[in-house]
Amino acid sequence: MSLETAQRIITTVLKRSGGRVLICFMGAEPLTRFSLMREIGEWAKSLKWPREFTFMAATNGTLLKEEMKPWLYENRALLSLGLSLDGDTISQRQNRGETVQELDYFLQTWPKQPMKMTISEESVCRLCSDIVYLHSIGAAFTANAAYEEKAWSN
Repeated sequence: MSLETAQRIITTVLKRSGGRVLICFMGAEPLTRFSLMREIGEWAKSLKWPREFTFMAATNGTLLKEEMKPWLYENRALLSLGLSLDGDTISQRQNRGETVQELDYFLQTWPKQPMKMTISEESVCRLCSDIVYLHSIGAAFTANAAYEEKAWSN
């Protein structure tokens, strides 16, 4: 999506009166387009709108770079990143192929933003320990089951 397309869509929504709007960046891994998200955020916050808004993006956290962190932290009320974290390192590797290296950054920057735990057929046997782990690190989280790919065995 181009900056102009995003501006046109956001303007259409934010120029109307109404309640708070949550604008979600979706599709694959949003951090691949971090510079565009930052540009949209800077543009949107520079203007006066009749309604309040925030941005959100779900991420696996693997593309978070040091140079992104200062802007994200400074604008944490404008844009929150929802981390996909499926439990401890075993479940995370099982479901996503790698662990989250910047877990503390997410916990400190967006402590109230729930992480998304996906329960797969392979990780369901560790569900209890994964929930205990997420609570032990102080993570707020929601959970969903991964049924899209295939039917689970009995």
